[in-house]
Amino acid sequence: MHKRGSHGGTVRDWALKLISARPLSRAELTGKLAGKGVDEAEIEDAAGWLEELGLLDDAEYAHMVVRHYSAKGYGIHKAKNELFRRGVPRELWEDALAELSDPAGAIDCFLSSRLGTQAERSQIRTCCQALLRRGFAYSDIRDGLLRRNIEIREE
Repeated sequence: MHKRGSHGGTVRDWALKLISARPLSRAELTGKLAGKGVDEAEIEDAAGWLEELGLLDDAEYAHMVVRHYSAKGYGIHKAKNELFRRGVPRELWEDALAELSDPAGAIDCFLSSRLGTQAERSQIRTCCQALLRRGFAYSDIRDGLLRRNIEIREE
């Protein structure tokens, strides 16, 4: 007999309800259940059951996270940060991150939307900072500025 969750069903039912609401990593699911005081053995049972059913899959979840942030115009560093934050095991990162497309297109699109043909230094700095926050590498940003014929002077 499985322990009843505080919502009235079994822990498995509760876990299924959580994973049905939105995709989760194993770490996120187990953290949510543990945060509600569920016994560790019941948590492992529910997580294992969902994995057997193919509903909880950290490898697929890692790919989904990378695709999501790539489609939103974010870079590799943002994708890595999200994988870490969501508790996806590091051994699954490389495969998922291989899906990322060349950052040049996203950077060029961002720069085109923010910078006119004549950009002031402060505008360029603001764009660079925004791209860094979006998880792009400085070298990729620099290459994007060079493609727009914007000279980068080191201060």
